[in-house]
Amino acid sequence: MKCLVIYNQKCGKQDIVKRLDVIVSTLKTKYEVIDKKASIFDGETRDMARDACGKYDTIVVAGGDGTLHEVICGIAPMEKRPKIGIIPSGTINDVSKSLKIPQNIKKALEVIVKGNTISHDLFKINKEYGIYASAMGLLTDISYKVSASPKSRFGKFAYYFSIPKFLFRRSSIDGKFKINGKEYDKRFSLMLFLNSKSVAGRRVDKQNVLNDGKARLIVFNNKSEKIKLGNIIKIVQFFTFGMKKSTNQYEIFETDKFKLELKDERYLNVDGEKFKGKEFDFEILNPGVEIFVK
Repeated sequence: MKCLVIYNQKCGKQDIVKRLDVIVSTLKTKYEVIDKKASIFDGETRDMARDACGKYDTIVVAGGDGTLHEVICGIAPMEKRPKIGIIPSGTINDVSKSLKIPQNIKKALEVIVKGNTISHDLFKINKEYGIYASAMGLLTDISYKVSASPKSRFGKFAYYFSIPKFLFRRSSIDGKFKINGKEYDKRFSLMLFLNSKSVAGRRVDKQNVLNDGKARLIVFNNKSEKIKLGNIIKIVQFFTFGMKKSTNQYEIFETDKFKLELKDERYLNVDGEKFKGKEFDFEILNPGVEIFVK
């Protein structure tokens, strides 16, 4: 069997390069051929992953959620997708935490070598692909506005330290949702499309099934144009205590696809990356990709 290791040299604590020899030697107990390539910039990473389809049995992603996102974007359009092994080395590592993959490099390698997998749904938004979450509204721009230097120094706390400046003086968003054959006009402060148990470093949806061909759409409605303190508190409670199935603090929809039409162009966060537009078509892809788990 053949394995390609795609690693991010500038990810999280930046210790992956020092551990490459350990990663390769461990993977040699399972694979006859092991190649490794550094993930330098986004488009190149997608190309690496796409070119690996049909040539490699497994892609091992040694990086964070951003690196994994780029790999997914490369393999999602392909008919034959390699299995995915994850060695978490990013700042947050939502996907690996959602799947309970060990955050320790040695233990994560043991998971890959053992060989148990889960089929994980993917999703498509217009022409972009994703694996775990998409969001629009309050706090969603933190992931791409916090630079690499503080993330390297402070880890996930670099995001937490930045929260106050993203909270206030924000406006709600007006949009039309088309879900399961029905239309809803909404004014919201935050929209989450979750295909994961964890997001933003928090395990918010423990009951989310990752291979059922559906995902959860969570909408925090906001009556006024400006986002007020009460709405912020609802969002903070959601991330602190997790999702409640029955609540008047937000609406929950379970769907395999929906459409969002906005009055004005807005940024959409897809697995931590930003995209701008007025109309977004969301669709779950099932079957998705096989990922090694405990």
